[in-house]
This record gives sequence, C-alpha cells and structure tokens, in this order.
Amino acid sequence: MERKGMKPTSSTFGLMISGFYREDNKEDVLAMMKGRGISVGVSTHNIRIQSLCKRKMSVEAKALLDGMKPNAVTYGHLIHGFCNEGEFDEAKKLFKSMSMQKNWVPSFGIMKSLVNGLAKDSKVEEAKELITQVKEKFTRNVDLWNEVETALPQ
Repeated sequence: MERKGMKPTSSTFGLMISGFYREDNKEDVLAMMKGRGISVGVSTHNIRIQSLCKRKMSVEAKALLDGMKPNAVTYGHLIHGFCNEGEFDEAKKLFKSMSMQKNWVPSFGIMKSLVNGLAKDSKVEEAKELITQVKEKFTRNVDLWNEVETALPQ
C-alpha cells in the first residue's frame, strides 16, 4: 500500500490485526502495532479482544482489559467469548460488572446465549434471575425475554 502512495487507515490495521490473530501470529500483531505507531484506543483493543475470543482465548482477551477503558462492545465480545467456551460463570461476572456498575447491557443475542448457557449448565434459577434483572433495568425487549423465560426448563 505504502509503495503505491496509499496510507493505511484504522480499518486497514483492524483487518491486519484480525488476520494475524486468525493465523495465530500474536507476535506479529504486537510488532506491527509498535512498528507503525498505531494508536491503541478502544476500537483497536476491541478488535484484538474479539479476535482472541473467536479463537477461544477469552482469558487472554480479558487480560487486555488492564490498562484500557472498555465500552459495552468490549464486554459484549468477552461475554460472547466466554459463553462459546462454556465458561458461563465468568460470562455472568462480566455481565454483572458491566450492567450493574456501568449501566450497560449487551445485545439481546449475547444475553440470550448467556441465559441459555446457564440453563444448560443446570443453573436455571440463575438464568431466571438474570432475565429478571434485565427486564427490570432495560425494558425494551420485555416480550422477547418473556419468550426466553417461558422456554427455560422448569
């Protein structure tokens, strides 16, 4: 790109970061970021976190929270990652810190995977408790949550 007189954008770097993680080249990610002087803001961290979570490396992704100011997207990637790995207790902890402390809530799909995962893990009461918290605090999807709650095992 640079040889053709084109400057890479943050989207270009995001694609490169995702590609390096997809090819399991974490060292290249760090080297590229340092060598290019990439500003490491929340969007760059979110790309890194999402890429690690897709590779079932959510614990490593969560470690990136240190020293950054996460946003709702950050927590959503981590919750989704831990749910995909069957680590529903860790996902629930992240939800509680995100929702109760910062008044953020992940997307309906991510929350549904957490609720269904807890239920599958024989934690139906915890799943129902989460639904109640979400319905009380964030009323926009009450009808959808009622459907999810009705479908839970008794």
